[in-house]
Amino acid sequence: MTPAVGFFGCRVARIASLRATGWTDEGRYLVDLVSRHTDLLAAFIRRPEQGVVYDLRFTASLAGDPTEDVPIQAVLLGRVPADRISERPVLVKSLLNLLHATFPELDLEELNPEEVDRAREPFPIRHVIGIRRRCLLAQLDTVAFGAIEARNRTVGFATPSEGAETRTPAPSPPLFHVCSFSPRLRPHDSVLNVLGGEATPISVSVRLAATQLLPRELMLLERQIGHCERYAQVSLGQTSQAMESLMPTLREQARQHQEHQARMLYGLRPGAAEMTIEVASKSPLSSLTVEAIGSLFSAPAGGPEPFAFNPSMNYLAGGFDTCELPPGAAERFSRLEILLPTVPGTPEGGERLPFLFDPREGAAAFRFPAASDSLPAGIEVRGWRLQAAPANLPRQGVVLGRSLGHGLPGHIVHLSADDRLRHVYSVGQTGTGKTSLLRSMVLSDIEAGEGVCLIDPHGDLYKEILENIPPKRWNDVVALDPTDTDWPVGLNLLEYSSEDQRHFLVQELLGIMTRLLHDEYGSQATGQFAGPMFYQNVRMNLLLAMSRPDDPGTLLEFHAIFQSPDYWKRWLPLALEDAQLRFWVDNVLTRTDYLKPGSDGPSLGSYVSSKFDSFVFDPMLRLLFAQKRSTIHFDEIMDGGKILLVNLAKGLLTETNSRFLGMVLLAKLQAAVMARARKRRDERRPFYLYVDEFQSLATSSFVGLLSEARKFGVGMVLANQFLTQVEDQRIVDSILGNAGTLICFRLGQPDAKAMEARLSPTFLASDLQNLPNFHACVATLARGDTLRPFSMRTLYRGVDNPEAERVRREVVGRSRARNARPRIEVEAEIAKSLGTQEQAEVKS
Repeated sequence: MTPAVGFFGCRVARIASLRATGWTDEGRYLVDLVSRHTDLLAAFIRRPEQGVVYDLRFTASLAGDPTEDVPIQAVLLGRVPADRISERPVLVKSLLNLLHATFPELDLEELNPEEVDRAREPFPIRHVIGIRRRCLLAQLDTVAFGAIEARNRTVGFATPSEGAETRTPAPSPPLFHVCSFSPRLRPHDSVLNVLGGEATPISVSVRLAATQLLPRELMLLERQIGHCERYAQVSLGQTSQAMESLMPTLREQARQHQEHQARMLYGLRPGAAEMTIEVASKSPLSSLTVEAIGSLFSAPAGGPEPFAFNPSMNYLAGGFDTCELPPGAAERFSRLEILLPTVPGTPEGGERLPFLFDPREGAAAFRFPAASDSLPAGIEVRGWRLQAAPANLPRQGVVLGRSLGHGLPGHIVHLSADDRLRHVYSVGQTGTGKTSLLRSMVLSDIEAGEGVCLIDPHGDLYKEILENIPPKRWNDVVALDPTDTDWPVGLNLLEYSSEDQRHFLVQELLGIMTRLLHDEYGSQATGQFAGPMFYQNVRMNLLLAMSRPDDPGTLLEFHAIFQSPDYWKRWLPLALEDAQLRFWVDNVLTRTDYLKPGSDGPSLGSYVSSKFDSFVFDPMLRLLFAQKRSTIHFDEIMDGGKILLVNLAKGLLTETNSRFLGMVLLAKLQAAVMARARKRRDERRPFYLYVDEFQSLATSSFVGLLSEARKFGVGMVLANQFLTQVEDQRIVDSILGNAGTLICFRLGQPDAKAMEARLSPTFLASDLQNLPNFHACVATLARGDTLRPFSMRTLYRGVDNPEAERVRREVVGRSRARNARPRIEVEAEIAKSLGTQEQAEVKS
C-alpha cells in the first residue's frame, strides 16, 4: 500500500521583462540569477531530515485548437512525508516567502489541491525517459577515456630515474568521473518553444531531495583524489633528460581530475541534493526533441562552462546522457518519488554520484526561466515593476484595494480619515480599474456609516451602488436620477441661504456657461457668442430672480425674463435692498425690450436665452430645475452623513445637459462646503465627494474647492482617463499639488512621463504604460507623511448581488418618498409660475 504523503505547489503566473526588473546589463543579471538559484538550492538541502521532495516542472499540454499556441505551465511542486503533513501549511508559506524574496521577477501563485493534482499528472503518462550527467571511466596513464586497457608505462618517466629499479608497473585502475553540467545563462528561451511545438503533451521534471554523502561515497572520492595525486607528482629526474620524459600532458590530466574530484567532495560534503531529471510524454519523443530538452541543463561536452573554477577543465564537463528508468516511472512521476537508475560500470560507492549535486551545479538544472520580453503562451510577461506596500500603512479606514508583492496575496490597503481629507486622484485609461476602485471605496464608506456623494456621468456605477446598500443605511440614501421623471427631485439653482451664497451661485452659473461655451465653440469664438452684454444681462437678471428669498425664482422663470414681455416686473417691488439691482431695474430694464429684433436680426432676449434653451426645454432637466423649493439640501446631507447618489445619465441627457447638471450640483455642493465656515471644526462631520470624469465638470472655481475643502471636513476623490483632458493647467497643478494620494492605472505615454516625477524611482513611465487592468501604482500618505509608492490591485466587490433588483427598488422607493415629488404636482407648479401664456409658448 502506498504510504500517505502531502503535496503542495505554486505556479509561475508571470515573469517580469528585463526592463521591469531594473537591470540594464542582461549579462550581469543572468549571472546574478544563477547565483540566486544556488542560494535557493542551498536552502533546500540544509535540512535533509525533513524529507521534503521538490519538483520543478515545465509542462506543455496540447491546445484545443491546433492553430493556437500551446500553453506552457511552469510549476514548483512539493511532497512532504506522512509524518509531516500537519506542517504543510507552514512549509508552503515559508517556501513562498523564500521564493518571493529570492526571485522578485517571478509572480508565483499557490495552487489549490485540484490544481496540484493536475500538475502532478497533467496527462496520461505512457513514456518517461531520464536525463543525467555523463559518466566516464578514465585511465590516468593515457589520454583516452572509457573502459580501455592500460598502457605499459611508468607515468611521468620515459626512463627510470637514478637509483630506481627497472620494472613493469601494474595497470592503472580506472577513475570514475562524473562530468558536471555546463549551465547556459539563458536556457529556457528555445526549450520552452520546443515543448510547445511538439505534437504530444510533454512534462519535464527536475526533482530533488536533500541528502548527505554516505561513508562509502566519501571513501571513493578520497581514494580517487589520492590516486590522482600520485599520478600528478612531478619528479624532474636527471637534469640531462629530455623534457619529453616528464609527460606533462598526463600529469596535467591527473591534476584536472584531482581538482574535479576534490571539488565534488568539498561541494557535496556539507550537504547535497539527490536530483533526477525526467521527461514524461503521452507518445514517444524523437531523439531531436530529447536533445533539445537536454540542452536546457547543459551545454555540449567540452563547451564553455561560465562558472568553472578552471577554464581548462571544460573537456571534463558538459553534455548529458539519457538513461532507462526502473519500472513504475510513470507512477513515481505523478507521486514525486525519487528512484535512481543504475549507471553501468559504476564502482562501489559511486552509484549515487551521477545524481548528487551541490547547490552550485544543481542550479544548472533546477532553474526558473529568466526575465524576458517574450515567453510562450501560459506564462505572462510582466512589463511593470512590483513593489510591496510599506509596513506602516494604516490598518483602518476606507478600503482602496489589496497590495501586491510578487504573487503574494498582500494586505488590504486602507486610507485613514485624516489622510483622505488631503484628497485622492485616480487616473487611467478606460477599462483599467478606476470604476472598480470607486466602487470599493464608496461601498466601504457606506458600510462604515460615512457620508458620501457619488457623481456618476454614465449611471452604471450609480446603479451598482444602489443595488448594494446595506439595509441599515436604506433610509440614508438620496437618489438623484433625472431619468426618473415620474418622481423628479427638486434642484433649484437660484435657492440660497445667505447673501454671500446668492452672489456665489450667480458667479458659479456664469462660470458654468463660460466653460460650456468654451468647450462648444473654442476659446477664440467664445467672445462672439457671449460678450460683456451677455454676462451683464445674465448676472443682473439672476440676481433679480433671486431677490425674494421666501419665493425664490427658478431657472425657467429666469429664462422667461428674456422671452415674455415685462415678465421681470413680477419681482417688483424689490424685496431686497440692493442698490446695484435697483439701478438695474429702474434704469436698464425699463428701457430694454428683450423681444425687439436687433440690427443684425435676433433680439437681445433671444441672444441671451438661447444659451439656456437646451437646459430649460429638456423634459428631464425641466422637472428638476423648475421646482421652486429644492427637495434635497446639501448642508443637511453633509451634516447628517447621508448618501447622495447622482446619475448624470450622459447617454440620455446628452453630454452638454449632463455636464450642466453636474456643474450645478458641484456649485451647490461647493456653496454648502463654504457655509461650513460658520461651524466649529468639531461640528464639521467628515464628508466624501466622489466625482468620476471630473474634468468635464470642473470650472475655474474648482481650484478653490480643492484647496479649501479639507479645512471644512470634505475629502474629494477625483477620477479621469488622462491629464490632457483637463485643459486648465491651474486645475492640473492644483490636483497634483493638493492630492495626498495618487492612484495610477495604465497610462498613455504623455501621462506616464508626467506621473513618473511623482512615482520615481520606485516606478518609471514604462511601468505605468504596461500595467494590466485593475492594477495600479499608488503614492499615498500615512499620518500626513509621504510613503514609498507601492503596487495595488483593486477588489472585486459590489457586483453580482442576487438581491440587487429588490434592494434597488426598496432604496429608490424610500428615497422617492422623502426627496421627490409626483410629476403631476411639479408640472402644475411649472404652469402656475410661468403663467398660461408662457406655458402655451413653451409647448408650441
